[in-house]
Amino acid sequence: MNAPFCPPDQKNFASMTGQADKWRGECIQYFSELEQIVEDLLHQLAGKSKSGKRVKLGQPVGAAFAHLRELTNAKGPFASKGKAISSTLAELAVWFEWRAHLTHGTLTVWRGRDDKWLLAFAHRPANDGTVRTYAITWNDAGELGKCLRKQVTALRENARSLTNAVRGA
Repeated sequence: MNAPFCPPDQKNFASMTGQADKWRGECIQYFSELEQIVEDLLHQLAGKSKSGKRVKLGQPVGAAFAHLRELTNAKGPFASKGKAISSTLAELAVWFEWRAHLTHGTLTVWRGRDDKWLLAFAHRPANDGTVRTYAITWNDAGELGKCLRKQVTALRENARSLTNAVRGA
């Protein structure tokens, strides 16, 4: 209890904060690309298909993502041609909540035991008085970034395939 307080090495802390901000920016970029892919695909589906009249355009991001999942799931009008994209969207859905934390939340960097870094996010969703707080280790944050890159790349390819299949129908 009486041990002297030793502030963290400011150079390493500043470096880690910069790395965390860079990681956050990259993840936000992946989510931005995901949003663009979803919006473009919804426009393609609405304009090029007999089932296009079921497509709702101009929705907020979360609703558009959920709508595309409905359109391509097993009971959706694009189920036969959208099986691959449906699978990719399902894998991305578990990470979608992170979008709000990354884009609207506050990020704090902590150094824990054995110099392991922790990223903490605090976010208050709209119309909700509860602040949601999440923490992720630096290693897990790196894995999240890799996962998002992989899934957005897969989504881009699957969207291209679905668009081509709908055009050909």
